[in-house]
Amino acid sequence: MCDFHGHSRHFNAFLYGCSPSRSWLLHDKPEEDDNICEVLAAILHQVSPAFTYKSCCFDVERSKESTARVTAWRQFGIPLSYTYECSTAGCDQGIYAGYHLGVAQLEEMGMQFCEALSRLELSVDGDVQMDPSCIELLDVCRRHVREKKRAPCSSGSTDSLVEEEDEEEEGAAPIVKP
Repeated sequence: MCDFHGHSRHFNAFLYGCSPSRSWLLHDKPEEDDNICEVLAAILHQVSPAFTYKSCCFDVERSKESTARVTAWRQFGIPLSYTYECSTAGCDQGIYAGYHLGVAQLEEMGMQFCEALSRLELSVDGDVQMDPSCIELLDVCRRHVREKKRAPCSSGSTDSLVEEEDEEEEGAAPIVKP
């Protein structure tokens, strides 16, 4: 289940998800690692130039209990329940750095979301049959975020695992700073 939103305070696109190990309720805590909720974000980070894993959050906070993602996760048992946030402030990474996203980019992001879902290999009963490469990708994203937290930001760096192109994207409007 995914609830799509616009977001004005952060750049790029990112997910909020529900990790039992990061829930405010103690009885939600699993006995083993529950990284399954992060895999979709790792795939999106790889396939979508506007998406950034480092802005994703998988905490289940008490104040978010009434949101669609937490309700679907807790009351209906949907383990892969998300809010997909797309910035109205534009992007600060990859091929869209310095641009607001237009309709063409939002449609592209929708296709990339579908591509990422197809890579999860969901079964009819809702179980996820994860390819080992998905776990490896998640590990790469986690290491990338840890390295970014340690290293100072440089103006030429990118947070995307997607190869950049030098051409301007059609439909993306430059961000104008006053």
